Amino acid sequence: MRNNLAQRLWSVVLLAVIQPSIAATPEYVYQFPKNMQVLAVPRNLHFKHDILSYEATYQLKGNTLTVKRTLDDRSPGPICTPAVSIEYQKMATILSKNTRAQVVYR
Repeated sequence: MRNNLAQRLWSVVLLAVIQPSIAATPEYVYQFPKNMQVLAVPRNLHFKHDILSYEATYQLKGNTLTVKRTLDDRSPGPICTPAVSIEYQKMATILSKNTRAQVVYR
């Protein structure tokens, strides 16, 4: 599940590089069994730059976890300046760590 999600989000990042000015907000809802106790979920994350932003929210209600991730790329075209390329690298690192975040349960 984790690798599949990372691959989908990375596909969105790659698409954003190829296709300028893209926004995507996948949302996932996980229903845990009633006999399972969710002890911790990842922290919400916000990353914002002039032309790039990424937000991940984790909302736990009872045993239902809703994960929502928003990627907004407002780049003006398919060719990046060195400064924008550096920001893409920073975002990719943050995004990669965030998609590997774990839910702790008992």
